[in-house]
Amino acid sequence: MNPNTIETEHLLPSGEEARSEKHNFHERIKALLECQILSSIAFIIDCVFMIEIALHLFVFGLSYYFKGSNWHLHLFDATIIITTFFLELFLKGKQREAAGLLIVFRLWRLVKMLSAFAVGMGEYYDERAENLKIKAEGLEKELNKILDEVDKIASEDMWDESKRARIFSQTLVGKSDSID
Repeated sequence: MNPNTIETEHLLPSGEEARSEKHNFHERIKALLECQILSSIAFIIDCVFMIEIALHLFVFGLSYYFKGSNWHLHLFDATIIITTFFLELFLKGKQREAAGLLIVFRLWRLVKMLSAFAVGMGEYYDERAENLKIKAEGLEKELNKILDEVDKIASEDMWDESKRARIFSQTLVGKSDSID
């Protein structure tokens, strides 16, 4: 036996080991590609959020972030978005993985969007309830006018109490409720 042959045989992987290494290589490439795709999607989402910040500044001005009812939440949100955007843009490798902890802060966006939706729905229903209340008051005034006219007609035609009771018994209950 040639000593050089023994060394090379020992260094060369067997058929099964070669297939295993090839499989591991493909798995690493697949994982790297998936990571790159997810990173690209995250960056695109960050870009969309940056556009949202720019639109808020354009439409509402700086007062959106420094005045108003929820200015501190808007400012915090913008800070998270801008920080995440620049960290995604400039950090690479292990540093970028460490910055991945900002995902927790990204969940803030989800909470904020759900909160904004809930507040918007609450405002919508509050406004709707107020409009219905105004309509009900208007209808009550209109009903009172009609009842006054019916009462005038009843007086002119000299209705007896049974005729008046058929018309006014149901509506007097409504009138006594509104007086209290």
